[in-house]
Amino acid sequence: STQSTWDLNGLIRNALSISKDSLHIITPLSKPPQIYQTLFTTSFIVAVKPENLPSDSHGISILVEHLLEVITSTTNTTTSKTTEESPRSKAALCSGLLANKLARESLPTYIELIKSRIVPILRSPSHNIATRTNSLNSLQWIVKGLVMRGEHAFAVELCDTIVEVISTTEEDTTIKTIASESLGHILSNNEKMSKSTHANIKFLWDQRFFSHYLPVLLNLESTNTNPDVRMYAFCASSHLIKNCREDILTHHTDKLVPALMQMLRQQSRQYQEDVTDTSRTPYIESTLRTIQRLLTAAPKILPSQLSVLIEPTLVMCSYRHSMTAREIALNIIESITKLEYSEIKPYKEIVIQQLGNVMDDNKRTIRRLATTTRHKWYMLSDK
Repeated sequence: STQSTWDLNGLIRNALSISKDSLHIITPLSKPPQIYQTLFTTSFIVAVKPENLPSDSHGISILVEHLLEVITSTTNTTTSKTTEESPRSKAALCSGLLANKLARESLPTYIELIKSRIVPILRSPSHNIATRTNSLNSLQWIVKGLVMRGEHAFAVELCDTIVEVISTTEEDTTIKTIASESLGHILSNNEKMSKSTHANIKFLWDQRFFSHYLPVLLNLESTNTNPDVRMYAFCASSHLIKNCREDILTHHTDKLVPALMQMLRQQSRQYQEDVTDTSRTPYIESTLRTIQRLLTAAPKILPSQLSVLIEPTLVMCSYRHSMTAREIALNIIESITKLEYSEIKPYKEIVIQQLGNVMDDNKRTIRRLATTTRHKWYMLSDK
């Protein structure tokens, strides 16, 4: 209607005329001030119909600059944790929606703004953790928006910055952890950017992203000489695998399974040599989680891997530094009982014996799971 058009034009004018200084007043209130409501509402509207922006006002640049002011503001960044309802998180989501919906001719300008404002913060340890975390969260949404619409070149150009964070030797471990998780978030299903929100979604976008970055991360894990870099690179690949569709994973099992089994054996041996070492806990959890994910996606690979899988997994059932690791290991051992008895009969005695030790675990959940799993193995027979 004429009235709604007038209201929309007024809303857009208000958003574009917001003072940058006023965007630095990030309040801890659950409901953002009116200034943020105006900015975010306008961003959502423009993301749906970019043509609503006046063509002669450099509207896209102004709107994105305002969003980046909110994201990169250093006001009230005493904590690295940001809730989904905070102004910074909403600004990050709006940035991703714009990346997904803007006309292609507007993208180069948009990408240059991101490269000039977000990327330098990520690359500079001089900024505090909270500001860098907010920038990383925003970049994650932007890459997701780009890769979903099929803009692979733009997405890779920005996402390589995340990999760079993981591969930097002197980088803070908190930032490395968030960076490794963010690659998985890019592949994950999120209703805020999906068919239900009319996002631009290119066919097989996730397969292209996965096929590009999995080899990059595995190569970084296998060739880098720094143990921490190798660990976080593998954690990142684990998060990719966790959020990847099963039909995509099945095309990569031939390369993944041998490498994973070698890692598991190595981690099991290192733990037995020094049971007090906690530094490799994220590595161990990621390895077990990835193996579990692969066995779910491609169960046919399990029989051929029993000889190299069972012994180190049993060791991890008693890994005392992580309940998560023990639980995943027990779930893997339990899943083996679904195979033909003739295939797992040689391992029955050692599994029952080793799980007996786990039944004294100090966590009730683990004791219960160990008891259930041991009983299933005990009841196995060829009858």
